[in-house]
Amino acid sequence: MKKQIENGLTFLEKNKDRLIIDADTHITDIKNMDPEIKKKYMSTDDYYHGKPISAEDLIQEMKMAKVDVSLIWQNPAATVYPGDHAGNFTNLLKANRVSQNS
Repeated sequence: MKKQIENGLTFLEKNKDRLIIDADTHITDIKNMDPEIKKKYMSTDDYYHGKPISAEDLIQEMKMAKVDVSLIWQNPAATVYPGDHAGNFTNLLKANRVSQNS
């Protein structure tokens, strides 16, 4: 992890004057999405606020838009909170780990 952070910092320093950064992106683990959210996702190709996007699709969109890097965190619209502190914590942590490993 330390090496990954060092590499990222080196990249940012080297390219700081020409980077295009999207500082607010959200990805979703499409394969393991909540069934009700997945049903809505599968029902339309149209964009809607909070529509889930996979890491792979985000990368493709970044390439099309010529975005170099992005800050990624979980998609609040696709993260299910069961209502208890432990369940909320578990689901949020799982969603953010997907974002971290993408």
